Amino acid sequence: KVARILQEIEGVGEANVIVYETNEGIESVVVVCDGANDFKVVMDVREAVAAALGTTEKSVKIYLKKE
Repeated sequence: KVARILQEIEGVGEANVIVYETNEGIESVVVVCDGANDFKVVMDVREAVAAALGTTEKSVKIYLKKE
């Protein structure tokens, strides 16, 4: 669901999301997307993922999808 939401954000393109969760909650989130080479896209993705999953922006890692 999060990947579908991210793909609606301008510049993100195709996105894949992996959530690492423990008994304490979400530890980290990895996002791989087409638009990760754009600083604004990275900031928008980090903010959207943190809000959607109720975690900190610091726990969201974003990487550029290979072509």
